[in-house]
Amino acid sequence: FNVTVEMAPAGLVIDVACFGLDADSRLSDERFMIFFNQTASPADAVKYDTRGDASIFAIDLARLPASIERLVFAASIDGEGNMKRLGHSAMTLGSARFGFSGADFDTEKAVIVG
Repeated sequence: FNVTVEMAPAGLVIDVACFGLDADSRLSDERFMIFFNQTASPADAVKYDTRGDASIFAIDLARLPASIERLVFAASIDGEGNMKRLGHSAMTLGSARFGFSGADFDTEKAVIVG
């Protein structure tokens, strides 16, 4: 299945990442930090791609090791600005869509999307 994070950056440079966390909610294995500079985890359990302002994570749960208990998706600003400037954005998982925008934030430079 895919998780898609669509950002409306409104002049911001925004990086989206997926973190595979262990039972202690820690990134105990950096190979499970998936983003533009590391586009796949071991065994291709999580793969990253982009289309325009959308970050697409293809996820194969069967390939995740037992040590990964949850996946967290985060967005962070590269450079100046804050999330308050963000336009209408969304995270989509299957047919579920969670919308958000700058009106949901204040001076945050990074947020957990899901």
